[in-house]
Amino acid sequence: MIYNYTYFEKSVYSVHSISQSRKRILLLAAILLVLSGVYPFLIGSSYKGSADLHGIIEMVGSLMGLIAGISLITRFYNLGNRFQLYIGLAFFINGSEDFIHGLLSFSSVRWLGGPASSLVQFIPGTYVTGRLLMGVILIIGLIIPVWMGKAKNLKKETLWTIIVTVIITMVVTIIAFMIPLPNFVYQDRLISRPIDFLSAIVLAVAFIGFVIKYLNERSRLIWWIALSIGINVVGQVIMSFSKELYDPYFDIAHTYKVLGYFVPLLGFSFYQISIILELRQAEEELRSLDQMKNNFVASVSHELRTPLTSIKGSIGLLLADYAGKIDKEAREFLDICYANTERLIRIINDLLDLSKFEEKKKELKMEEFDIADLINEVIVSLKPLANAHSSRLVSDLTGKNTIIADRDKIAQVLINLISNGIKFSGGGDIAVSSHKNNKGINIIVSDSGDPISKDNREKIFDKFVQVDNSPSRKIGGTGLGLSISKAIITMHNGKIWVESNEKGNKFNFTIPSHQ
Repeated sequence: MIYNYTYFEKSVYSVHSISQSRKRILLLAAILLVLSGVYPFLIGSSYKGSADLHGIIEMVGSLMGLIAGISLITRFYNLGNRFQLYIGLAFFINGSEDFIHGLLSFSSVRWLGGPASSLVQFIPGTYVTGRLLMGVILIIGLIIPVWMGKAKNLKKETLWTIIVTVIITMVVTIIAFMIPLPNFVYQDRLISRPIDFLSAIVLAVAFIGFVIKYLNERSRLIWWIALSIGINVVGQVIMSFSKELYDPYFDIAHTYKVLGYFVPLLGFSFYQISIILELRQAEEELRSLDQMKNNFVASVSHELRTPLTSIKGSIGLLLADYAGKIDKEAREFLDICYANTERLIRIINDLLDLSKFEEKKKELKMEEFDIADLINEVIVSLKPLANAHSSRLVSDLTGKNTIIADRDKIAQVLINLISNGIKFSGGGDIAVSSHKNNKGINIIVSDSGDPISKDNREKIFDKFVQVDNSPSRKIGGTGLGLSISKAIITMHNGKIWVESNEKGNKFNFTIPSHQ
């Protein structure tokens, strides 16, 4: 069963209602207000953290940021939502920056060497660089998807976007590592870290943009991203009051950053769960509709088969002169009626068979037999049809290939495939071969008809599908033969498929040697 997952991104489970969105905005404001409320408790605090504690906070946060970024980038790669690509890049880049300066914070790795600046300068420098890049990429993500249109090559765009962004980040980090950095902390000012305050403003602009986008689209995922950005804004504002490394403002800001990384992961999980719930509901509804359809087909088919059988019998009696001698012209009309009645009965029987196969009500009568003998029997029975179409039936059967299967059902599959080959080959050869492989017995029916396009090779096994659906098609049929064949092979735990090239088509099916 194939789903359009982009549909589920706008469905009831992944989109809030208008009333829910209003409550979510209030909840968003309340959470940010509570987080901002810690500021008065930090004033005058004598708390002092450590380099190792800071390193642990950074490493945990960076891993969460990298996971959140990769998750969203992967969604773009699979679904083509460029907006999610840029959100993912923002978290991925910031997580990478945090990983670098978090690693350098541990006293145990100092012997590896350090940046040209002191850690007092390097840590704030790389920290604020990551924050600024995150805010800028998030803002770009709000703008770029609008004018760039739909992604054409997801793999290529994902790869090049990541490469360019990572190169820029590495260059910035290397420059920061190689050259002495200016002082980022001014202890004599109320806002001790103006660059951090600037990054808070950039993130605040992104936050406002995401809130507006959420109000327009009411997407659950966007709400979680907006909450994450809002937490980062609060953390950056608190960070701007930090006067030295590891003071209370410093560690609280970094803790909020970790929380900001965790929130999109939590939201992404809930978002995926909501889509899975809808997928299950959609699948149940489809099963229910399919069952109703099967019941309807079975009921109508039964109701039609009885009168058609009666009509066929009556016409047969007329053709046998039971009601008196009929003239030549009347016999021709009755022959036409009899042939079409038989055709309708065959269609109805096919519908009933298919319905029973799908509901698994059709039982298989398993027996051991040689597939080569069965193929030869089917070829003999279809020679008149082949002669009528100026086609030639040939076989290539290697040795004795014994299988355990329903002989009549496998014969039905062979008849369907070979008769299709006769009808669509236009007087060419139809070759039937069989051989053993590691999966069982493989049977191939080859024809010299027009090659089936790649798009149609899966579709032709669906119900009522014809490769040529034009009103002027020369060869009739209901489009049920291959569908029934697939159902039969599936019931035997086998596989059926078609291969095509300029020489024609090869219909393959495999039956396991032992059921």
